[in-house]
Amino acid sequence: MSQEKLDEVRNLLDTAKRLEGIVPKYREAISDSRCDKHNLTFAAGSDMSVFLVQVGLTCYTGYYGNSGCSTMTSVDKGLAQKYLVGALNLRLESILKDMAMLARKDGA
Repeated sequence: MSQEKLDEVRNLLDTAKRLEGIVPKYREAISDSRCDKHNLTFAAGSDMSVFLVQVGLTCYTGYYGNSGCSTMTSVDKGLAQKYLVGALNLRLESILKDMAMLARKDGA
């Protein structure tokens, strides 16, 4: 295995470990009565972000015989961001576990 591939696998496994550790580490920290400021949520952007990614929903169609494609619809970006972040937060722990599982799988 090349050094580059080995580094990639190590990074994937480290990322998986860190993702899996976020919720337990957070819960341990906030159990301390001295911890008076805390938040674990997906957010549109923050100075305290663990990671910040840009994501969009791709939805288009194209038809045989026509090289063009068009989007199916458009959604107000501000509302989409607000409600996507809300939906992500409803499933935060599950999403972090899934992210870790996918990273670990890619590192296998």
